Amino acid sequence: TLAPADPVWISEASKALQSLLSAQMDIPTVGASGAIFGILLAFGMLFPNSLIYLYFAIPIKAKWFVILYGGFELYSGIANNPGDNVAHFAHLGGMLFGFILIRFWKTRRYQ
Repeated sequence: TLAPADPVWISEASKALQSLLSAQMDIPTVGASGAIFGILLAFGMLFPNSLIYLYFAIPIKAKWFVILYGGFELYSGIANNPGDNVAHFAHLGGMLFGFILIRFWKTRRYQ
């Protein structure tokens, strides 16, 4: 069973299928991945020592996962590989917005 990750795996599988079916088409796609990256960063800030299991077997703390994934997105954005139709800097923008929002909420909480 896929357990708690069922929606994630279903989403990723449907994205992969859509990419395969429309690989030859010149159709832009729009997604909410920037917002998801903001939520990912917020999770890493609020629960930094929570364990995330990669492929259900490899434990990694949330803070390290967020840092590594952010670094991967930065590298991918700078590399600018041909045929890569992913808005890597939109992901980083979502992470930046998530960081600013969490910092703002934390300062407002104690006033």
